[in-house]
Amino acid sequence: MVNDAQRQRMGRQLGAELLCITTLTVEGNNLFVESELVDIESGRIVKMVNQLITSLDDKVLQDNSRRLAPRLLEIPATSVSQGRVRRVAMLEPVGSATPMQKRIIRASVAEALTNSGGYEALTRTDIDRIMNEYNFQKGGMVSDASRARLGRMSDAQLLCILKVETEGTGFHVYGELTELESGIMVQFADQLMRTTPVSNIVNGCRDLAIKLIETEEDKRRKAEEAAAAAASKAEADAAAAKENQELLKDMFTGDNMVWVLGGAFVMGCTHEQGTDCENNEKPTRVVTLSSFFIGKYEVTEAQWKAVMGTVPANL
Repeated sequence: MVNDAQRQRMGRQLGAELLCITTLTVEGNNLFVESELVDIESGRIVKMVNQLITSLDDKVLQDNSRRLAPRLLEIPATSVSQGRVRRVAMLEPVGSATPMQKRIIRASVAEALTNSGGYEALTRTDIDRIMNEYNFQKGGMVSDASRARLGRMSDAQLLCILKVETEGTGFHVYGELTELESGIMVQFADQLMRTTPVSNIVNGCRDLAIKLIETEEDKRRKAEEAAAAAASKAEADAAAAKENQELLKDMFTGDNMVWVLGGAFVMGCTHEQGTDCENNEKPTRVVTLSSFFIGKYEVTEAQWKAVMGTVPANL
């Protein structure tokens, strides 16, 4: 745990601008790594990255650690902007999940919130220390007095409460963002996710975080984009239908078709074939056909698609 004075003194002594904090959690053969880059002067988290390593083999640990560092150093422009950043106190998830799964859920939501650029999820160490010292959390509920005290001590504006319920082979995770000052819930969202592989939990939590910070303007923009995409698809479908009509018109009119006079013939294996017959060619039978048109030329792929809708892969 590094307080503000210690962090700033460290920066002056080392001439450093960023502090890297890494927390490790082991459960069986799984290692969950939580890393964050903190601006030494302001104490603000500018990037957060998590990684689940499913083996404690030395080489696997080294390879995953090498992949973790570049992700941590890819600081998006929004993370270093001067715009308003809202601090979010992340509570430990409650509900039916293992300690490791809860850590993954909490850290994945925190990572997505922090890396969005408009929010800063407070470090696990900070919030857990405050929670332990003042016994704030009771089954996911926080009293008005405790909530206000948490806001003053952490300088957070929002409180994120996560609840996990088992549903079939997965989780149903509920999240809410509450104003620490007023106690008003400003956003609620939920997300279904499978528990295996673990990447499903991570991706599901990122989707949950996006829902939690989605504004009315975001929803309006998404609706407009969806409407524009639907209109574009309808226009493309209409153009394709018109093209198909032209293809079919060209295919079935003019000199492209040949008239075949109807009549009767024997279908099946006739005596001229001897024993060179398949079982489905017997018994022979007389078939009568009406007169019909047949295409003079082989059907092109475009014509086939115009009639059938798709082109078989073996054509």
